[in-house]
This record gives sequence, C-alpha cells and structure tokens, in this order.
Amino acid sequence: MQTSTTEFKILLIDLNDNVFGHGVKSISAYLRNKGYHVATVYLPGDGDPVFGEISSGRLQILHELAQSYNVIGLSILCHHMVPRAVQVTTYLKETISSPIVWGGVPIVCEPNFFLKYNNYVCLGEGEHFLHELSNRIITGKTFLDIDNLGYKTNAGEIQLNRVGKFIDLHVLPQSFFNIDHCYVIEDRLISFRESPKILEESTSKSGYRIFPIRGCPFACAYCTNNVLQVKYKDSGNKLRTFNLESYFQELEHGKSFISNIKTVFSNEDDFFVRSEEEIEEFAIQYKKRIDLPLMVNATFAKMTDPKLDILLKHGVVLKRLKIGLQSGSKKTNKEIYRRYFNADLIKERLSRLFTEKIPIVVDIISDNPFETYSERSETASFLYDLLKEIYYTNRTEMKRLIQLMDHKLMFYPGTELYDKALTNKLIPDDYIEEVLFKRTTFRPDNDKNIECLVFGVFDKAYYSFLPSKTILKIISYPKVYCLIDTKFFSFLIPIFYKMSKKIRGFLTSGRSLYGRWER
Repeated sequence: MQTSTTEFKILLIDLNDNVFGHGVKSISAYLRNKGYHVATVYLPGDGDPVFGEISSGRLQILHELAQSYNVIGLSILCHHMVPRAVQVTTYLKETISSPIVWGGVPIVCEPNFFLKYNNYVCLGEGEHFLHELSNRIITGKTFLDIDNLGYKTNAGEIQLNRVGKFIDLHVLPQSFFNIDHCYVIEDRLISFRESPKILEESTSKSGYRIFPIRGCPFACAYCTNNVLQVKYKDSGNKLRTFNLESYFQELEHGKSFISNIKTVFSNEDDFFVRSEEEIEEFAIQYKKRIDLPLMVNATFAKMTDPKLDILLKHGVVLKRLKIGLQSGSKKTNKEIYRRYFNADLIKERLSRLFTEKIPIVVDIISDNPFETYSERSETASFLYDLLKEIYYTNRTEMKRLIQLMDHKLMFYPGTELYDKALTNKLIPDDYIEEVLFKRTTFRPDNDKNIECLVFGVFDKAYYSFLPSKTILKIISYPKVYCLIDTKFFSFLIPIFYKMSKKIRGFLTSGRSLYGRWER
C-alpha cells in the first residue's frame, strides 16, 4: 500500500496519432496538480496510425515502463482503435496486475460493449475519477463503488456505477505538456524534452491545438454529442468554457517551448457559440498576447456577421474555418441528421467568407442509405448554385478558398442513427467488427459512386468553370442522377476521363479521376 500521492504513479496511454489529445492532456495536468507522478505515452499504430498494430519491440518497451506504475489509463478516441487497444491491454495484463482502465467518448456512449474487452472502464470525465480511484488504492480501500466506474465482476456480470456530474472547468489547471514525462516509442522511449521535434512536427501539420469549450450546442443524430447530452442531462449547462486566462496562458506556454508554432487551432465544436461580448474580449486578448493565424470550427447557425466583424476589426487572422454542410437537402438535415438548415442563409454566410477571402473546409456526408435519389441530387443542385455565387468574384482563388471534405456516413454505437440503421437493417449486426474496426469515415480509393463525381466536379471547378457548372446542373435533376448512378456510371468515368484531357482543369499534377476525390 502506498503512503502518499507522490509515491503513486499513473500511466496514461493515448492511441491517437496526434499528441494534442485534449482529454489525456487535461487528466495528466489535473493529476499532477494533485501530486501524482504521471507519464503519458503516445502510441499510434505501426504503418497505419489508426488500424496498425504495435510491433513486439514497441510493446516490450511499453511493458518495461508500465510495470512500475500503479494505475494505467488507456484513451480510446474512436471505435477504430479498439483492436489496438485490445492488443496493448492483453499484452500488459499478462504480467502486470495494476488496474487498466479504458476511457473516452465511445465508452461513455456504450460501456457494455467495451466491457467485453476490458474489466474496467470510465463512464464519464476522467480527471476526478482517476484521482478518486488512485486515492482508494493508496488508502487500501475498494474502488469498485466510485462514481463513473463500469466494471466486470469475477462472475462476468457487468456493473455500471452512477455517472458523476460534470467537473467545474474553472478549477482545472492549465493543460501544459509535462515534456519530461511525455513519450513516444521508436526503438526506445523518447521524451518530448529529449526530442522537441515530436511537438514541432505535430504542430507543423495542424497548428497548436487547444480545446477551450467542452460540449456542443447541437445533438446531431449521427454524433456522440446527442448521447452525451442524454447521459449528462442533470449536470447543467451542456456547454462549459475554460477560464479565458487559462486559455492564453496555455498558448503562451506552448509558444515558449515549441519553436515553430505558426498557427493556433481552437478546436471546440463551434467557436461562434460565444456571445458577441465574449468574442470581443477574446479578440482583444488574442491579438495582444498571441497574434497568430487562427483556425476554428464553426456552424452556419452561430457564425453571424457581427461576430465575424469583431474578429476582423481587431485584426485576428482566420487562416481556416471548418464548417459542416453535411447535405444540400433540407429534409436530410432536418429529419435524418437533426441539423439546422437554411440554404439561403448558408449561401449568404459562404458568400461573406469568400468576400473576406477566408479559406474554408466544408464537411459533406455521403453514402447515406436513408437518402432518396431526389434528396442526394439536392446536394448537387446546392453546389451548382454555390458555383454561380462565387465564380465571378473568386474563381482564380477558389482552390485556396474552398475545399470539400467527403465523409462516408459511419454509424457509431449509442447514437440515434446507429439504432435506427440497425432497426431498419441498413447495417448488419456485426457492423462494429466488420466496418468500424477496419476503416474510417473517408472513402477508400477503389470505392467510387456518383457522389464522388459530384464532389470531384466541384473540386475542379476553379480550372474549368463552364463544364463543371454544366455537369452539376445536369446531375442535379433527380431522374438523371438516378439514371447515372444505377445504369451508366461505370461507363461514364472512362468517358469523363477522356473528356478531361481536352477540357482544361480536370487533370492536375498527374492526378486523375481515378485518384482520391476527397482531400
């Protein structure tokens, strides 16, 4: 039995390939603040960072580190990582008796599923949970009755304890990296202090990521946020904001030891959920203390002109704005996805962004089995209208200003759409094992359909507007859309490919229509 927190060691394992995992960073900072020795190991797969297994050599190095730790927490960002989580956990359990606890949003949504693979899971936020679990072990008491614990008894029965309320974000310390005890595993264990390039490489790809707001104002049917809002319905505000001073202190600290920070990615679900007064305060402090180009996520509903005006007035440079359209169909958005949709407002917002020359990435969901051909063709029609709006003012800059991100619709356990798809037999009972364990949302290179054609035509419109506009107009007719998709698409691709050699713009840098459509 331990006598103090300083002698108690907690190891956090993050399977994500990005070292800016917000949950792990926050939990580590909280536990260090309580006096524990905490180490974090970032463990993406070999070959493929999501689906790749861990080599025996890297597992052995992890084992050598883990055997001296009293509690091991393993963070799972998505179901795609479960096979690797099983591999790591099975390997460690062979010789290590310390409790191994899985945590992450997917587990909160569907804990019973994950208890098939591991004996302990965290049912909610992990900061106070791991502190309480560790304290029980230190004092020699059982931890099986603590809030947020799900576990499997010796008899194989599943027990889910009470889910605790949200933690007060204002009491959390800044989520600084503990660079002496953050590691990656190559041929040996390497700390961030020993190799600053680890953080520099991650930062160069997507900027310094920071997560200042927990929660989302919406509850889309395909998203885990709708599950979390049900789980935490008695916990108060579904949106919780970190103290603004903590936000800037973390960024200032990051700038002090990461030499190449050129961009900040404020990674909350919707930057513009803030009030105009809050954005004003943010903009003033950000320009004064950080003054780096800013990337944000946004929604059309919350991104108003006055809020955008405030940022521009104070000289905050928006390097990229990521926004979800999901579908050009009002019915699909409203009845299937449960999302706000106003086509005129969206076009107005996009037009404003084009005018201000703010680059945007627009998320679109394809391969939705609930959509009819008529509803799918509405997306083609929407993109056709969008081309008409932006062509004359920004054609030469279109490639820089707008990108479409094509996501195949994935069904995640616990969400409304997953249950609906199972009930309607649109996905098989083994969907998790046969789909989620094997691929992510992006479309495989060899999987093409008419939606790929639609997005690809739009994607190349900045080179040859007239053919793109004409093709989108033709495809937007539901009967034509249906005809191409069911009868002639396999023949259309080669024809379209040959045409593209004569029509400037459909081939660039040796990249053809047989390549990836999505970016």
